[in-house]
Amino acid sequence: TNTFNVLIGEMNELIVLQQPAGCMLNFACKQVPVVAIRDMGGNIIATEYSLVSMYNNDISNSIAMFYWNDKLCDSLAAACSTSGIDGVVRWESVRFECGSCTASVSQKLKFEVTRSDRSQIYVETDTFLVLMSQVNTINSNFDQVDCFGGKVWSTQPTFELVNTDNNLLTPFNGGSVAVDLVSRPSGCESARLLGTSSVIFYNGVASFTDLAVDQQCISAYIVQFSFSVGSISTSAGLSLTKDISVQVSTGDPYSLKIITFSHSGSDFFAGSPFTLSTQVYDMGGNPVTSFTNNPTVQVNIDEDFLSNENLVLQGQSCFVSCSLVFSQGFFSSDTLRINEAPSFFRLAISTSFPSNAFLIPTIYTDYLQLKVGSPAELRLVNHPQDAVSGDVLQEIVLMVLDAGGNHLVSDSQLIVRVTVSSGSGSLSGFLNATSSVGVISFSEVIITLPDDVCGNVLQAHILKFTVDSGEFSTNSLPFVITFAPSASDFLVNP
Repeated sequence: TNTFNVLIGEMNELIVLQQPAGCMLNFACKQVPVVAIRDMGGNIIATEYSLVSMYNNDISNSIAMFYWNDKLCDSLAAACSTSGIDGVVRWESVRFECGSCTASVSQKLKFEVTRSDRSQIYVETDTFLVLMSQVNTINSNFDQVDCFGGKVWSTQPTFELVNTDNNLLTPFNGGSVAVDLVSRPSGCESARLLGTSSVIFYNGVASFTDLAVDQQCISAYIVQFSFSVGSISTSAGLSLTKDISVQVSTGDPYSLKIITFSHSGSDFFAGSPFTLSTQVYDMGGNPVTSFTNNPTVQVNIDEDFLSNENLVLQGQSCFVSCSLVFSQGFFSSDTLRINEAPSFFRLAISTSFPSNAFLIPTIYTDYLQLKVGSPAELRLVNHPQDAVSGDVLQEIVLMVLDAGGNHLVSDSQLIVRVTVSSGSGSLSGFLNATSSVGVISFSEVIITLPDDVCGNVLQAHILKFTVDSGEFSTNSLPFVITFAPSASDFLVNP
């Protein structure tokens, strides 16, 4: 055949494109009705702008009044009529009201349009339920919670608004549920409720997602939920609060915190022991005192920040890397020390638990200045040398060191005395010396052997150097004192 056009036909039928749904007495339906005008072939007539009437199909028997845009559609004559756009008609803000209803009501809407020959075409919606808008019950998913400190509850509270027909009020959006920790047992007064403090009902349901209580406690807490349902009426006797008990236990290891990091004073001194103690906590900040698997907590000097590459961490039975000792929930050591000073440093404390992943596996102390300490040691730089009885010994030099072996170059003066520790000779000369910038020098010390010592016997001596306070001392290496040769030593037997 020749090519020909198939044109949109005349109005032949109405079809419901969208059924009304989500209706609740005295509230606008969430899903509004939508109808279309079609021709005999089922094509929507985009050029059709006829008025389409909408009314309650069973209006004579219905106890619910039907409104559209606040217009009461109480008869066919007063039907709510409107024209569509491109052949599609949509009614916004439709609602049903009923002052005497005691239960939900079933409804059906009817739509009519008049053709050019004055005949009517109509279509009906499916029967749908208009819910009774009264909250009769607020359902919840539990009455008790067993949880761990700081950890989000494995089951979170959910609340449902249910009417007298036991239907969930899905059309309702709004209102709220607020939560508060209203009772704290003795000894747990500082506990906090964590998470979102208020949620809104959506489709008749309100759900929390992140509630937790931080502090472990032997007794249970009481958490209270308070409900607000806006303008919806509530049945007599309905409580708008709900209490649940919450039992909080200590959770899995989660974080490590420094409890003590101090020296026996306000400063850190080289070679002097300091205390470092840490505690493992669960997610809520509760101390974890027992473990399923053996934990390790190690402390090292932070290698990423060193002002002195010679720094070495030491402690009782440890060197460079030291493990803290576990005791009654604490990991601690009071024998740690660092010797090189002056220096700037911080410590890195690392945790390792076989079955638990820590939020931060390594923590750090503050940056600290390690200072040269107090006098703690005398060290001989120039030892006494072999000499002749009665002669001045070669100069003896000592250095003053702190407990870390650092040379004390301060202006403080230290008096040191020299005595004979081993040997029969007697000392004379200047036997006391005063330090200067950490150095002590003895330049006029004489050892004299007694006359009863045989002249050809080599006499070993050891000198002792002691600070005036007697707190510490040191000994020299052994050296030999002899008599000066006499003329008889050079006689030759013919």
